[in-house]
Amino acid sequence: MDDSGAILSQISAYKDLLDEVNEEIEQNIQKTREIESEIVKCLEVEKDSVTKESDLLKMLSMRDFELSGLVQIAATSRNSCESLACDLRLLQMNKDETIKRISQKRLSNLKWCTKKFKTRLACSNFSLTWESKKDLLGISSFLLAVSFKQRLYQQRIRS
Repeated sequence: MDDSGAILSQISAYKDLLDEVNEEIEQNIQKTREIESEIVKCLEVEKDSVTKESDLLKMLSMRDFELSGLVQIAATSRNSCESLACDLRLLQMNKDETIKRISQKRLSNLKWCTKKFKTRLACSNFSLTWESKKDLLGISSFLLAVSFKQRLYQQRIRS
């Protein structure tokens, strides 16, 4: 019986060793499952990152296209503004020239009217009544006012 006790003891030792090996194998399997799970999570994160990167690149190219369009619009607008400013200066110069010509014609007409008025007044041999003196004074005042306004306007144009 000693032999069977020794064999049983040997079997028991082998069983303990086998249990330890099985336990280690089970732990390794568990670690492998955890590693595989982490790999799957990493792959999902990588896939999400690639998707986000793709979306960001798409957005970047759209923004770049938009920006390029806006730069072209800005350049066109700048050129248009410069052209409009040039046109405005030309129109202003034309307006000033027209006003100057009108003023000169108005002044020459005023001088002519004043000269004609003085000539008629000097040539008339009649005595002036109160009413006719008042009319003449009104005409003279009007001519002076027009002349004064004309000079003010010309000074404003020069400055």
